[in-house]
Amino acid sequence: MRDNKNIKMEESLKQILSHTLFGTPLEASISDEANLIKELEQQTVLSIIGKCIESLPFSDQAKQYCIRSSMGKYAFTHRLLYEQSLLIDLMKDNEIPMAILKGSAAAINYPEPAYRTFGDVDFIVPETDFNRAYELMLENGYVMCYDEAHVDYHYTLQKEDITFELHKRPAGL
Repeated sequence: MRDNKNIKMEESLKQILSHTLFGTPLEASISDEANLIKELEQQTVLSIIGKCIESLPFSDQAKQYCIRSSMGKYAFTHRLLYEQSLLIDLMKDNEIPMAILKGSAAAINYPEPAYRTFGDVDFIVPETDFNRAYELMLENGYVMCYDEAHVDYHYTLQKEDITFELHKRPAGL
């Protein structure tokens, strides 16, 4: 059962996102500003509010935090997209078919694709090419981040501070 605090948080989230995306009016105040911002970050939607931050009933300190956080996310997203493009070229040059999952593939569904910030690059290759793709990545500077729980359907690798998830099939199949 959800408690009153969680219900208020959910309503505040809906209100902020509805205002940002659709221009709906805001109530006079938002409860629990710090936890609301933390929840917006966890749900990877904090950057969506950037365009209308001044109209939100946040303190000046919270607004500045949101702006700095969003700018950091935008910068990281651009670096990630660059690394993703290098990965795509690597797979293409080696004739390994692939598809990007989530992240940038989902960005086209946002009012502004730049609002979709990313944490990593998830991609899938045919199961028959999985080992070859993995070896190719290792040969090109990607480092394995072992995660036993997911080893049956994907490997997690890193290059610089960008995480890549090489999938051979969708989770749960």
